[in-house]
Amino acid sequence: MNALLSDKTGFETEIIRTANAGEHAMTIKLAEILPYASGFAVEPQELISIFEGFGGILPATHQVAAKQGIEIFQVETRNPHLHEERGRMHLRRMILPVLSVIYHSALCNPEIRQQISKGLIDQGALQPEEEIPRPHLIPAPKKVNVQSFASFMRDHLPTYSALEE
Repeated sequence: MNALLSDKTGFETEIIRTANAGEHAMTIKLAEILPYASGFAVEPQELISIFEGFGGILPATHQVAAKQGIEIFQVETRNPHLHEERGRMHLRRMILPVLSVIYHSALCNPEIRQQISKGLIDQGALQPEEEIPRPHLIPAPKKVNVQSFASFMRDHLPTYSALEE
């Protein structure tokens, strides 16, 4: 994430400290207009959506929000190891969707894409002949048809419930 920012700004940076830790804070209004990704890609996609939509390199996706400014806060925990140790295989399963967000961003240049591919292969998260999959994107909450979603959930709720009656 920092390499992507450095490439676009021309300045070395380590400004992103928690790109995949879920420790970002923003307004509800901003959260409602961002598209998201599923699984481990959710936090990086949140940042990429902001960089692409409001970073000034690509056309702004929401003119009013761009004019008013976007604020994001990172909250670094005192103990960055809050999760249980899940081993190297967990890291391999996590790294592919995380880096695929950056790889498929309109902001990513060929050199960073090559670094990502090499890193994924070196970590055993990708085979040399494999393509990096695009993350599954979820539309912005503001664009969701709530009536349609509620109807769908009414019909399918038993298949989403872990509780038995």
